[in-house]
Amino acid sequence: MKALIINTYAGSLLVAAQQENLDVLGSYEDSGYGSKLQRANFPDVQVVEKRRDWPENIDLSDAVVLAHPPCAAFSQMSTSAPPERLGKNMGVEAKKFQCTVDVLEYALSR
Repeated sequence: MKALIINTYAGSLLVAAQQENLDVLGSYEDSGYGSKLQRANFPDVQVVEKRRDWPENIDLSDAVVLAHPPCAAFSQMSTSAPPERLGKNMGVEAKKFQCTVDVLEYALSR
C-alpha cells in the first residue's frame, strides 16, 4: 500500500510506515519541523519542508495519508481562563490548527 506522511516531525510515522512495509511516497512538513533529522534517518524518502512546496499534481487515490495532529493548537487548553479571553487561541479555532485543515484539504482533493 502507498502512503504519504504529513507532519511526522522527527519521523515516528515514517518508522511505523516502514515497519508495516508501506510504499512511502514522501514526507511533507508544514513548516520544516524535523526535516534535517528525517533526511539523516530516511535518506530514501523525499522530504518536502514547507506547505507551499507540496506537489500539486500528486495522485493519492490509491494511497493512505498519515498525519500527526497539531499538538500546539491544543497545548493552550485551560479550564480556568474565561472563554472570552481565550477567543481563537485554542482548539479548532486556533491558528495552529490550520495545518490540520491544510492536510485534510490537500489529501481529499487528490
